[in-house]
Amino acid sequence: MSTVGDLAKVLDQLGAAEAAEIERHLRAPAVNALRLWRRDEAFRRAARRLFPDVDDAAGPLDEALARYATTGWLRDQHLNKLPNDANERRALLFAILRESDGVVIGRKQISNVLAGRRKR
Repeated sequence: MSTVGDLAKVLDQLGAAEAAEIERHLRAPAVNALRLWRRDEAFRRAARRLFPDVDDAAGPLDEALARYATTGWLRDQHLNKLPNDANERRALLFAILRESDGVVIGRKQISNVLAGRRKR
């Protein structure tokens, strides 16, 4: 395995209990790198799905995330996963906040993540 992304993909193919057991044995830097990679992927997926025709999706994504964080996230944050009838927008924004422990990052950092400029 050569990258954090490769590790994330393997863990995602395992069952939740098996993946959690493996993650439990990782050192803190690896856990943090994995969490950030998943968060960044959630941002990129949301930008592609929610704003496919926007050149710089950081602004609209920042606004959508801020709205969700102050409304829907307050209701959803205790859930491990959303109900099956949740719409795609809610699911994508939920995934971002889930991977970032509810922390909303700023527009400039979102722009850096979407452009692949975040320091690794």
